[in-house]
Amino acid sequence: MFCYICQKKILVKKTIFNLFVTETHHICEYCLDLYPIYIQYQVIPKDIGVINWYSLIHSDEDLDGIAYMSFLKPLYIDYLKHDKKSIYLYFDVISDKLMLILQSIGFGDIYLVTLYDEIKEKEHAYVI
Repeated sequence: MFCYICQKKILVKKTIFNLFVTETHHICEYCLDLYPIYIQYQVIPKDIGVINWYSLIHSDEDLDGIAYMSFLKPLYIDYLKHDKKSIYLYFDVISDKLMLILQSIGFGDIYLVTLYDEIKEKEHAYVI
């Protein structure tokens, strides 16, 4: 398996305890230290309902979303336990234009997960 960010080979140490466990992480430990995951949660009001927004990475570089797919499982489980009636959306990148479109949609609550964002003035525009 290769890291999707630095393209180096990922070596997984196999023991008797993890011999039949399949790990599908596509990021090496070095890149995970460079681009750590800090989940930022925001509630954004809209016309009908709210947007529960979870943003994973806070970096200015464009990263491959496949490298972080295995870290989305806790968010899937949280959605299935608490917010089944809302709409689940995942985007690698979210921009100002897309956020304004999501705020104007009248579908009710939205559970939004993004890898990273390109929103310039989020403190001014979205945070309450």
